[in-house]
Amino acid sequence: MRSGERLVSVFERDRSRNAGPLSPEEFGQVEKRHAVFAWVGAVRIKPRTAIIGGHAKILSIAAATAQLGEAFSLPLSKGAVISRNLWQRELGASASAIGSRIRIDGAEIAVGGVGPERLDGLYSDQSIDVWIAAKPEDVEGAIGRERRDLWVVASLGEKVSPDQAEAEIRSGPSGLREVSVVPFTGLAPSMERGLSQVSLFLTFSAAAVFLVACINVASFLLGRALRRSHETSLRVALGATRGELFRDLLADSVVIAVSGGALGLLLGILTARAFPALLFESDAARLTFAPHLLPICAASLACVVVTVICGMLPVVGTVTDRPWMVLQRES
Repeated sequence: MRSGERLVSVFERDRSRNAGPLSPEEFGQVEKRHAVFAWVGAVRIKPRTAIIGGHAKILSIAAATAQLGEAFSLPLSKGAVISRNLWQRELGASASAIGSRIRIDGAEIAVGGVGPERLDGLYSDQSIDVWIAAKPEDVEGAIGRERRDLWVVASLGEKVSPDQAEAEIRSGPSGLREVSVVPFTGLAPSMERGLSQVSLFLTFSAAAVFLVACINVASFLLGRALRRSHETSLRVALGATRGELFRDLLADSVVIAVSGGALGLLLGILTARAFPALLFESDAARLTFAPHLLPICAASLACVVVTVICGMLPVVGTVTDRPWMVLQRES
């Protein structure tokens, strides 16, 4: 995408909360919201008959508005832009393909360029073979909601959040109550909603497991401190200060936390590297929901810090004020 763009997906949810395209009328209403959007673009995706390389095929053709084409670095003003997969599959990645002509539904159009390498489609679940400039009839229609085939992408204005844009679209007597606005990530809106639920579940599960681990570490050190109460009382009677006891406990906690954090970091990196190796190469190349090294290191460091803090809990259970009472209970 063009640098500096804050793109969002604008779509409508049905009664089942599934995401769907907008009608031309709804697109027109969204396009008029100049207070929240710098620009609004749309794509109409349809399977069409095309002749390319001397062969007739059914291809997925996307008619995109000029603003959206510029945001995705598509030279639509020069003609049709074919996807890199189609270029390699049908034309053998030949440089002579640029400037050649393809026929789409009986109309010839020049090939003006090849799409970026990672741009398989507007969303990851629907590939696009050819991008063309949208005509007025592609984004306009009769008044009503009969036709719904416009996938809308917009650029947010300065200091405008997706929630604010959604509230603006839904406000007013003519507001679109079922329209949602979410950050554009390349994932289909319905898939993104499902992955957000999976991400929330995984985050909750990881937090629950980590909480149990912290409780175990604190309980382990607290039980160890209680078992060593006689030794601690002797040390206090001989002049040990709370600071010295604190440093000993801190050393135990740091050893446990750093060892566990290092093991967790190693396991996280191995998992992130090993999981793609279990997939086919073409599937592994399309992974979009994968952890990276920096977040894994940051999470491990945060876990180490929190575990060390939890490991200092036995400080409150260490007897230092009346050590002779502990010594009297011992034989």
